[in-house]
Amino acid sequence: MPTLDTSLLVDLIRHDPEAMRTLEAMEQEGLPLATTAINALELYRGAFLSASMQENLREVEAIIRALIELPITDETSIARKAISSRGDPGMGRSGEATTAF
Repeated sequence: MPTLDTSLLVDLIRHDPEAMRTLEAMEQEGLPLATTAINALELYRGAFLSASMQENLREVEAIIRALIELPITDETSIARKAISSRGDPGMGRSGEATTAF
């Protein structure tokens, strides 16, 4: 099951042609598409920070409704703790939505 990351989802919200082609190719394969709860939260954060908040919220909600949302599980928490225990301050920060759309 393809799992769409925040970067691709933001590009879809922006109607980026390459992202749209990527999505179309995945849809043609007929596989269910997913994203994670964390990606969804990053999208909502970006929408709330944007100048076009209502429009972007509608886009985010439409995308989230169209995907299977993979939840945060005990295994996710265990993996996060294992990564953070390595002492790498950059781990877990990549892909974090720090700006608006």
